[in-house]
Amino acid sequence: MALKIVKLLGLDELIKVDNKRIFYKHNDLTIILEDVKELGLFIEVERLISDDKIDPDVIKEEIRDFIKTLNLKNVKELNVGKNQLMLMRKNKNIDVKVYREW
Repeated sequence: MALKIVKLLGLDELIKVDNKRIFYKHNDLTIILEDVKELGLFIEVERLISDDKIDPDVIKEEIRDFIKTLNLKNVKELNVGKNQLMLMRKNKNIDVKVYREW
C-alpha cells in the first residue's frame, strides 16, 4: 500500500537500505547489531532518558565507555545515518569525513 501511494505521488526511489537488526538490552542501554547490505556491520548503542536535566554529552561518554569495554576493532563513530552513507556510496562521495576516530 505504501509503495502504491509513493508511486501515485510521482516520487522516485532514491536508495534502498536493506538491513537486518537484532536488539539487545544491557542495564539501561539498548544495543542494536545491524547488518546493512553493501555497507557492512554496525553496532548502535542507545540510552533513553526522560530527565531533561541530564547532560547529553555525559550520556554520550558513558556510551563510548561501554563500547570500549567490548574491545571491538576498527570502531568509528558515525556522524551520519546509513541512508546518507548509501547516498554517498552511490554518488562516489567518499571524501566527506562522516565519522570520529577512536
